[in-house]
Amino acid sequence: MLFNDIIRPLIGDAYCRAVGLGNLEEQFNGFAAETIVLFVDEVDTDQVRQMLKLIARLKRWITEPRIELRAMRQDLRNLDNHLNLILASNQPNSMRIEANDRRCTVCPRQEAKLLDPGEDGAELAQRIAKELPAFADYLRSRPADRSLAGSALDTPAKRLLQAITQTAIEEVAHAFRYGDLAYFVEQRPLGADAMPRTVPARLRWPVARGAGADRRMARAAGSGGAAGVHARPIAR
Repeated sequence: MLFNDIIRPLIGDAYCRAVGLGNLEEQFNGFAAETIVLFVDEVDTDQVRQMLKLIARLKRWITEPRIELRAMRQDLRNLDNHLNLILASNQPNSMRIEANDRRCTVCPRQEAKLLDPGEDGAELAQRIAKELPAFADYLRSRPADRSLAGSALDTPAKRLLQAITQTAIEEVAHAFRYGDLAYFVEQRPLGADAMPRTVPARLRWPVARGAGADRRMARAAGSGGAAGVHARPIAR
């Protein structure tokens, strides 16, 4: 509804395209020639054959001033890049986003239904269409901040997506980097010969060093409590 009933009428049908994730894997991408908003539905990069290659292509589309396009039975062309990507998904782990990402803004999931029980979707679409001209006038009256519009926001939804799509190696590396000793305590083997819940004093990190990460590690080791996000166990 956001794309079809609001974005497409506001920007223009000729400048908006809706595609599936499979279309982005193909070598032909002529559909992006004059596109301003490209809506990609049902995103789940775990189902992609070459995920890293696809993510690299999306990065280029987001940041490069010119884009390489090739339509079927046509030569490769380089055109000015006006693409804005919207990736929609119902999956909580739809796409891997790097910890140092500067390209993507992640919005919260739509947990509640837009329609109330018994409400007709067609009636809601008609109400949106009636309000759309006034909404367009409101948008035109607001000053635009190009710098802010081109910046990726650090949202709680983005940090959650980054956490749940981490690999086991990335989780361990993150714990080492930030001195998260509690992470390793929580991932200890369980059983009769398992390590004690608290870290023995002889294994605790000395607080006297004074670095922020060292103090955080010492507090976590002394209390046995959790520190940071622990999405999955080390062993898989």
